[in-house]
Amino acid sequence: MSKRKFYWLRLKLDFFNQKHIKKLRKMAGGDTYTIIYQRLLLLAAAKEGEIVFSGYEDDIADEIALELDEAVEDVQATLFFIQKFNLAEFTPDNSIFLPEAAENVGKEGDSAARVRAFREKNKPQALHCNTDVTTCNADVTQRRNRKENNIKEKEVDITNVVIYTAQSCSVPVDNSTSVDNSPTGVLRNRLKEHGLTDWQINQLFSPKSKLSFEKIEAGLIYAEIHKDPTVDNEKFVAAIISDIHEGKAPSDIERADYENKRSTA
Repeated sequence: MSKRKFYWLRLKLDFFNQKHIKKLRKMAGGDTYTIIYQRLLLLAAAKEGEIVFSGYEDDIADEIALELDEAVEDVQATLFFIQKFNLAEFTPDNSIFLPEAAENVGKEGDSAARVRAFREKNKPQALHCNTDVTTCNADVTQRRNRKENNIKEKEVDITNVVIYTAQSCSVPVDNSTSVDNSPTGVLRNRLKEHGLTDWQINQLFSPKSKLSFEKIEAGLIYAEIHKDPTVDNEKFVAAIISDIHEGKAPSDIERADYENKRSTA
């Protein structure tokens, strides 16, 4: 007989009062992003806080969008936000670790669920206070205390494992001070200046994206020319990524005017 595991996610009482959640909800499309974030937490619950990239889509954002039936642009905007506010860690293998999921997940097996249900249904009656029963109750209490202590020790061990996993998922930081002046390096720096993360930039230049240098540059220029001054930076980043993937490009007149303004700036 197969042994199943049941997982649940604890939602903090102050979840919606946390500053990062308030900021997320106030963004244009923020309610959708908040739901996506909660669904990401549920998705990660069964794997100790990790969402593993399986490779059946070009990148993990596309996989998540397919899994959750959400728009890719909304998923990308959510991933950008949670990475910016340290709610997610992106691993070198393109997977995602969510500390909040790892810290607030609970689980039990089939047998534990049946035992718990049985005990709830058949709570023991109060015992008479004679000497033998009192001694027996003391033994039971001691055994129960030992069992609870063992459970607490196991919980501590699990916490240590989660902390180790979070540390092992950290992406090495390149402390090199060298500047890449190649066309690709310059373009990557321009994307970074607009707020794109290293992970998002790497996804654009990944061979899996099938995006050429010219297409990335054209999409960036198009987004810069047509930027809506009323949108916040998170939405502009999402617009850049969307314009690049959709293959948008400026007209010859727009590009000439753009290059002229950059040369005189």
